[in-house]
Amino acid sequence: MPLDISILIPARDASQTIERCVRSLLDQDAREIILIDDFSSDNTVEIAQNAAGGKLRVVSPNEHINVPHARNAGLDVVQSKYGIWCDADDCFLPGRVAHLYQLLETSGAQFATDGQELYDGASGEKLRDLPIPSFIRRDQDKARLFERNYLPGIGHIAFDVSLARKVGYDNQQFGGDDSDFLFRYIAAGAKMAVSEKIGYRMYAYPGSDSRNIARQKKMVARALKKHDYSFVEKLYRNGGYSERVTHWGLVSMAIFREEYDAAFDFLQSAFPPTSSLSETLEPQGPYAVPEGWRYRFTLGTLALLCNNAELAIKPLEDSLEILRSADTLNNLGVAYAQLGQKDKSLSILKESLSLFPGYLDAKINHSCNSEPQITSHPLRLQPSRSDY
Repeated sequence: MPLDISILIPARDASQTIERCVRSLLDQDAREIILIDDFSSDNTVEIAQNAAGGKLRVVSPNEHINVPHARNAGLDVVQSKYGIWCDADDCFLPGRVAHLYQLLETSGAQFATDGQELYDGASGEKLRDLPIPSFIRRDQDKARLFERNYLPGIGHIAFDVSLARKVGYDNQQFGGDDSDFLFRYIAAGAKMAVSEKIGYRMYAYPGSDSRNIARQKKMVARALKKHDYSFVEKLYRNGGYSERVTHWGLVSMAIFREEYDAAFDFLQSAFPPTSSLSETLEPQGPYAVPEGWRYRFTLGTLALLCNNAELAIKPLEDSLEILRSADTLNNLGVAYAQLGQKDKSLSILKESLSLFPGYLDAKINHSCNSEPQITSHPLRLQPSRSDY
């Protein structure tokens, strides 16, 4: 007997990938598969129907606006207790739906997720696994989603349909809509359940909407601005986090929101004068690095973000005395470029790229053909899709 959960696929002009997607869903024990066709101009629907062999319901929004609007159209028609999202260019691994369904049922949570494996869309080759980080395995850890969105594939969650309908997707979110939904879902009281299993296969394409990093940053900032710092601070407190860990999280949130005065204020609590430069605050946390490096990187980066390259130089150079890192070097290269020291800047950026050859910010800065790219947050130490 099918499980009381529906799979929803928002799709627009996905004819090249929809068959692969649909075929991965046919043996998932879901109550139904719903294709939300967002006014495709190709034969996405026909291919999906043929692949499904009749096990597919097609719906459409009343007009084409964006992905959030399409998602809401899907939520409107779901008849099951739970839903689960799948992007039209991705796949489920065998048993994913049953596993997350059972996790929701046994935990009493309103949303559940798991790890992913990342594939290159053009070649079809596997790139790497994207497991759930060890510091975000409990419901109490959901506060960390507000600091850096560490949870892979926020849009691919299994969720409680009733609460999801009440929260809805914001059709003014042209990017970052999955993060925005989850922030508001948590604010509405949703409990989180996490599986360490890898159940989702994501295909990465250079031209996809999620690769528009500038727009994603802007839209995540918009999403975060809907929530008071006091609310997020309470999430950390309820999770049992210390004052310093809490305020580091708020530093990250404030930088995303481009509220740099608030970020600086939180930074003073995150790294008070009595702090040790060599201490690692969370050995199993997001940044298992010396606090002195983290503080100096953030202090210098905030100065750079506030258009004060001269003030940024010393803390960034001091941070290199503790840890020679690609992100510090990138930002230091930007600072020297803004002070007119081009040769020194290029030398520093070259070293940054030698430490992290695929580092997008440093590549753009080294080419000198675009606006300077400041890396606002330290590079993730966990496996990630992000190119920075």
